[in-house]
Amino acid sequence: MENNTKIKKLTETESILLELWKKALKKENVDLEKSFFIQGGTSLEVTALCREIQEKFSDVVQISDIFTYFSIRLLAEFIDSKHRGTCQENVRDKVQQESMENVSDIISALDQDDFSVEDALSKLLDE
Repeated sequence: MENNTKIKKLTETESILLELWKKALKKENVDLEKSFFIQGGTSLEVTALCREIQEKFSDVVQISDIFTYFSIRLLAEFIDSKHRGTCQENVRDKVQQESMENVSDIISALDQDDFSVEDALSKLLDE
């Protein structure tokens, strides 16, 4: 895991997804927090990845879910919530809240001249 500041024990679902992403991306260093595409994934690879995920998790994931729950951690939480019967809106709300917090942090940093517009765009694309 490269540059992962949030180090915590992997759940079983995260471990499975990590191995599937490594296989699909054909690399060992995969970040649990970054999107499949930011890490070099293509549309062909995401299709194969989705098939593998569907086989492992009984078709609970659609290809659109990989875009919505873009990181291993978020997708694992979504999958686990489906298995627990938790309403998927709770996870989606969390994703939206985290995104809004990130945007608020960037706007605040821009207001305080902590970094440039280019830095802000780079941070948004990395998230």
